[in-house]
Amino acid sequence: MHVFPHSTFEWRAAEHSLDPDDVDTLLDVILHEVAMPSRDDALVHDDPGALAVLRETYNLPGCSHRESPMRRAVRRASRVSPR
Repeated sequence: MHVFPHSTFEWRAAEHSLDPDDVDTLLDVILHEVAMPSRDDALVHDDPGALAVLRETYNLPGCSHRESPMRRAVRRASRVSPR
């Protein structure tokens, strides 16, 4: 099971310049982006498969190896300690 916020479709449509009504493509992007290796991952260089994906997709249009705005917001929010 993969759970994501309802606004994820909007974010991905804007981030990748996709048609916001093309739900099939957006869902495909959302479900596959979790499998994309991050070049910031220290262990990616120990995994030949992940390293090959990074080499093949680096600088391709639509393949961002940066942290998405949504993930950055979630990461920042998770660092805030409750008072």
